[in-house]
Amino acid sequence: MISPQTVAILILNRNQAEYTRDCLVSLQQIDYPSYRILVIDNGSTDDSLRRVAQQFPTVDFLWLKENLGVAGGRNAGLREALRKEPAYVFFLDNDTLVAPDSLTRLVNRMNTHAKIGAVQPKIYFASPPDRICTFGGKFYRRISHYRHPESGHCDSVKTQVPTEIDIVSGCAGLMRAIVFQEIGLLDETYSPYCHEDVDWSLRMRNAGYCLMVEPAAVIWHRISSAPIADAAKLRELAKAHILFLRFHTRFFDLPLSIVWVSFHMVRRYLFPVIGRHNQEAVKGILHGIWLGLRQQRRPIEKPSGISGITLSPTPPAAVSDRSKKKILLGGVLGPLDAGPTRVYETLLKSRFAEYFQVRFLDLQFARNVGDFERLRPGKFVRLLRSLFFMMYHLLRNRYATVCIPLSTNRNAFLKDSLFLWLGVLMGLPVIILEHGTNIPALYEKAGPMLRWFMRTTLQQATRCIVLAECLKFNFEPFLPADRIVSVYLGIDSVRQKQPISNNCSGLESDRKCTLVFLSTLVKAKGILVLLEALTELLAERQDISCVLAGGWGWDVEQVRPKVDHFLAQEYARDSVSLRGLVKGNEKLRVFQEGDIFVLPTLADASPHVILEAMRAGLPIVATDVGAIPELVKDGVNGLICLKDDPQDLAQKICYLVDRPDLRQAMSRNNLDRFEDFFTADKFALRMIEVFESVFAEARKEIKSVDPVEI
Repeated sequence: MISPQTVAILILNRNQAEYTRDCLVSLQQIDYPSYRILVIDNGSTDDSLRRVAQQFPTVDFLWLKENLGVAGGRNAGLREALRKEPAYVFFLDNDTLVAPDSLTRLVNRMNTHAKIGAVQPKIYFASPPDRICTFGGKFYRRISHYRHPESGHCDSVKTQVPTEIDIVSGCAGLMRAIVFQEIGLLDETYSPYCHEDVDWSLRMRNAGYCLMVEPAAVIWHRISSAPIADAAKLRELAKAHILFLRFHTRFFDLPLSIVWVSFHMVRRYLFPVIGRHNQEAVKGILHGIWLGLRQQRRPIEKPSGISGITLSPTPPAAVSDRSKKKILLGGVLGPLDAGPTRVYETLLKSRFAEYFQVRFLDLQFARNVGDFERLRPGKFVRLLRSLFFMMYHLLRNRYATVCIPLSTNRNAFLKDSLFLWLGVLMGLPVIILEHGTNIPALYEKAGPMLRWFMRTTLQQATRCIVLAECLKFNFEPFLPADRIVSVYLGIDSVRQKQPISNNCSGLESDRKCTLVFLSTLVKAKGILVLLEALTELLAERQDISCVLAGGWGWDVEQVRPKVDHFLAQEYARDSVSLRGLVKGNEKLRVFQEGDIFVLPTLADASPHVILEAMRAGLPIVATDVGAIPELVKDGVNGLICLKDDPQDLAQKICYLVDRPDLRQAMSRNNLDRFEDFFTADKFALRMIEVFESVFAEARKEIKSVDPVEI
């Protein structure tokens, strides 16, 4: 280990060997006793620096094979320098000249207080040498903007006093080495250059450190103070402004920040180049804005293996949280007891939410089940609010992916696609979690414009998750097979405290066999088909009763009169009970009362209630719709009946009622099948596998991207 007060001086070079040589000459004159210099060659395309290296045998050189940008190059130097455990790190641009006492004065200022995380010298322009380049930056949080107030001015009383600042310039700054271990290295999202120093300064302040400028330490910067007109530089500046806006703007400051940053970029960059008729520069600015909106934020690395640096202990949970991938999960929660709601409730309580950092975005726009198919002004207000929240979170945080549900009716598909496209525009992989079915049918009914939009939208998905193998047909016309995966749903495996009894077991032949229908009372769920079948059954048999449980749906005006008429019949009065909407323990009691679960649905994907019936050990009679044939194996754990056929439904019910031994076998099979395939843990593990496969592909893509030259 070298001296505790040793300073590691890092100088980044790319094709500017003469500047680097002059900087090294000035460093030979400094009076600080303990320092090491590391020059990082950032993939230079000439050999001039190797000749310079021969002139400075005491200086270390790190030769990078490719250009990693400013943040990437400095991070490579930091990894190398921090292995030798210096007390401080001094970033220095290679086009600077250093006064002999500068480093000593910076270290002295740093040692005045343990919470000073970085100290910047007073930096002058090399020409004219009496003009200040920067005396530290000031950050205006309400508009997410920063500036260097003293830039271009001569010295004043204000610039003669050590001052606390918001931003340390990347041109020259002394940092505590311990800070890198606490908040990480530079953010390489800003590569090739611009704003990485501003981002790191704010992260340091957020960690509780103070930033200072020491006016007695002087450095000269050999850059021009003339306006920037180069298209490539303007592109990177515009990109960096957008990235900074995304990463450092608080939610309630976002509207004002967008207005100010837009005004600043138009006034500072766009108007001057338009006035000079520089079309390439205009294109560069617009391209930079586009890149800033789309670019995914890279993970911030923390240096490892630095035994000489100690930090205050951090709880293990907090450490592990930093390494978790962040996921923005869109879905529906709330008071509605619908299948999708229970899917997300299960997912957010499962191992999935422990394995990843999940931010949930509630996309529930309907106030009740009857509101699903109706267009209301309130829905549009909630839609705009949700889009705004999603944009804010995507701009503010480093998300690894976005997961969005996709509906299969036209209006809902268009609504969901807005969230999908927002994720795509932010440059994130988008995963579709499909709750519905029969997208090809929607595609066939659509006009040419909607077909084009559907096709283009679906092709943006990195993965499409369907709820069974038989539902992959929904996306096969639009996506390659390797981007479509099936994941069975799962629910909590905790069963009722009391074992389920079979009321009609054959031992008590005088007891009625109870059918259970538990779903929303809408035509699509087959309630009217069941009523026709019950009319036939109850007219001929006295050993059957039925429990109807569920709330009314959007077609209540059509369905309710028929249900009321059926319940008014004499054969139904003592044999059929209408329980209304049931939840929680009340739902479990309904299942406990039953002997056979019946769901003659006409349109469904993967009914959640089927899993609940399996968990309860009830034999199931259901239609060959959606994923049901994979959930209910005909003759094994239930029977499959024909769709919209009351007579076939009645025959299948009678078949089970008359065979109690078969029902007992199906009950055992359902319990075993549930534990094997449909628990919440198995659902979570399957979802984790899908998301990890997406992240693995993203890592391969990042590795294959060529570095941008500066």
